Amino acid sequence: MKKKPISEAALNALKGEVLEGNLFQLKAGWVKAAVFRELRIIFETMIGTWSKEEKGFKFTACPKRMIEEMIASGGYIHPPDYGYFPTPATLAESLVEKAKLQWPMTVLEPSAGQGAIAKAIAKVLSG
Repeated sequence: MKKKPISEAALNALKGEVLEGNLFQLKAGWVKAAVFRELRIIFETMIGTWSKEEKGFKFTACPKRMIEEMIASGGYIHPPDYGYFPTPATLAESLVEKAKLQWPMTVLEPSAGQGAIAKAIAKVLSG
């Protein structure tokens, strides 16, 4: 898949990250408005949301690997360009809870994503 390029200013902001669990904050504490808008678009594509209270982007899972890949490649995959819409972990967990799965049921899970539904199924059935 072709990646969308990330501006040099946004890449520099990504390199100055402070990552605590699932919260990404900028070291400098602020960036120019255009860079913030670019980062917001990128992070929303990755299912991140801006938290005004925590002054950072929150994710459902740790974004460290994705951020490292973006810095290394200078770009990111923009799923809507390809008709790819990953299932957020919270939605997958809700879906599985409503299905009331029990052992030893058989489950067919779509295999065209990042495995959010399969992970939620494993979480519910294991514990």
